[in-house]
Amino acid sequence: PDEVQTKQIRLLVAGQPPEYFTKEYPSWLTNINENVRRINLPKLEQDDIKSLLEESTTTIGGEHIEEAVRLINKLSKGNTLSVVFAVAEAEICDSLEDLENRLNQRSLGDGLLNYYDSIWNHALRDASELSCSLSGVISLARTPVTANQLSKIFSTWEKSPPWWNQVLTDLGPLLTRQGDSYLLRHNDIRVFLASKFNSFGEEDRQSV
Repeated sequence: PDEVQTKQIRLLVAGQPPEYFTKEYPSWLTNINENVRRINLPKLEQDDIKSLLEESTTTIGGEHIEEAVRLINKLSKGNTLSVVFAVAEAEICDSLEDLENRLNQRSLGDGLLNYYDSIWNHALRDASELSCSLSGVISLARTPVTANQLSKIFSTWEKSPPWWNQVLTDLGPLLTRQGDSYLLRHNDIRVFLASKFNSFGEEDRQSV
């Protein structure tokens, strides 16, 4: 804000509450500033969740939609992104039971960071040593990534494109697929991955 005070400019910054990312957000977003007005959006309600489910490609039977709505509402606590991810998960579940098991296994009810971590750790369960490097590549990339690209970037690891394709697939719904390419569903995940990459660098520097 200090840099634009003398200019006829107003910035609209949309995202998660600053307390979720105190280290990543600039100080003028996390502290009280007379030049910043914070507007809190209300939580999503069951009617909102139902509309999203009905517009999705989920194959969960219509007779179970109301139960799915209640389940998502309970686990998401009305958080917009949690609802978005839960609906995306519903699109690859064939039943209400599958959805409940999947959301519980991925810790959606424990908050977004735990949800992201659960998916990330599962996708790299056989190659945790790649976590820092891969989080850096995906968080810094401004275009979709492919399995072939990652196979070349990490050639020393001797992982084939099919192996990388499985990792990228397992990162769904954090990543969405478009043909052979994968891109982040939401910039919030970029912040999460950048934090993962940056924190690793800090720990590495402290150990030197």
